[in-house]
Amino acid sequence: MKTVPISGEIRTYQPAIVYNNCRYYEREIIELVPEGTDVQKGDVVCVLDASELQEKLDEQTIELTKARARVAVARLNEKLQEAENARLLAVSRRKATRAVAELEAYREAESRNRLQQLSADVSIKQERTRQAQTDLQHQRMLTSLGVGRLSELQRTAAHFGSLRRTESLARGELALQSQFSHPRTLIKMEADAVNLTDDVRRTALQNELFSAKAAITTLEMRKWEAGAMTYVDYLTRSIAACTMRAPKAGKVVYAHRPDERRFIEVGAKVHYTQDIIRITDRSRLVVSGKVDHAQVFSLREGDLTEIVPAKAGQQTYQGRLSWVAPIPTRSEWYKPASLHHKIQVVLTDDPERLKDLVISTNVKGSVIVDDRPDVIQAPARAITEINRDFVAIVSTRHGCVARRVELGAVNETRVEILNGLQPGDHVVIDQRHELRRLAATLPVEPEYNVPSTSRSNDGRIGYRPEFMAEFRSVKEIQ
Repeated sequence: MKTVPISGEIRTYQPAIVYNNCRYYEREIIELVPEGTDVQKGDVVCVLDASELQEKLDEQTIELTKARARVAVARLNEKLQEAENARLLAVSRRKATRAVAELEAYREAESRNRLQQLSADVSIKQERTRQAQTDLQHQRMLTSLGVGRLSELQRTAAHFGSLRRTESLARGELALQSQFSHPRTLIKMEADAVNLTDDVRRTALQNELFSAKAAITTLEMRKWEAGAMTYVDYLTRSIAACTMRAPKAGKVVYAHRPDERRFIEVGAKVHYTQDIIRITDRSRLVVSGKVDHAQVFSLREGDLTEIVPAKAGQQTYQGRLSWVAPIPTRSEWYKPASLHHKIQVVLTDDPERLKDLVISTNVKGSVIVDDRPDVIQAPARAITEINRDFVAIVSTRHGCVARRVELGAVNETRVEILNGLQPGDHVVIDQRHELRRLAATLPVEPEYNVPSTSRSNDGRIGYRPEFMAEFRSVKEIQ
């Protein structure tokens, strides 16, 4: 019989797991339902310390209130900025419109009217000057005839000179307005109109900048609010997760992890996603265990398994291998080359016997991978190799002799004898090199009858390459 050793612990099939779902640092257990208690769905089974989380939640609630107030202020500032932008744009447009209107009024009316007035004034003064010149000539004629007085002539000459100067000033004013003042004023008003029209566009762009800054400020405040709200929601969920309830009815079993020295008890600390309690149903018991990576290839689902619980003396329980993990797992972090595969064994023993088993009990066992009751077996330490043949030293009535043997399946301690030995033969057990040295000094019995199917092409007796390779692998392990 060939077996593969396994180890594990007794569990129930697909138990409901209560684990730490608090996304925070390690939490301390402050309340815990006693192990073995029957609970109903929704019952509180474990409470973690949430005082630190509650303090942080109070602080973050205040921060959230501040953030919401700042968001409200930012939105009001954004609306005020929009109103201010509308006012600035309206003022700029009004100034531009007035400048354009004043330009048109000056160009089409005021300048023409002013020039016409100056031109008319020049004409009037020119006519007066000509009339005064005629009066002066008439007065000179009268004075030369001795009719007029000299004083009257002087007065008339002074009046003519005054009118001529007035006419000259009017002509100069007309020339100044038409050639200098009017073009300068027109150019200035056109430039003002263009500048104010451009100011409308600049004001629109400036308003967009102010609106963008206000919107960015609002987004920053909303981001702060969202961060505070996310943290508050996170703390709220974490606090709620500190109170754990049973997902279904069953018996409470603590999820101890002795390999990590983590035990479930009041005052112990548990990390996020750590299993705390299993809600079990004893109607179907299984063994959750592991097997060494070097021996997993011999296992098949459905193999018969014998289980020996650590607390049940030497009592053996029967089961069937139901699952083997296809991917190995590292046994220890500091030993990356040490690998094992997780397995599951369904216990199929008498239900009355299974009632005595305690959940989470450590067990050791073996999976029977080859069970043939009529096979002749011998200790592995009784077989050696000479000249590429397997030999056993047999004790007979006439002394010890070396006898060639044909091997079948082997494991660490036993070998299957296909030919060469009979039940009741006494074989010598020792180290292989000692057996080899002893066999070299002993006579070799005649060859036994070997089936033709077991004789190799090179004529060696009992040589079977597949079992030879298996035997050598065992030799290397030893």
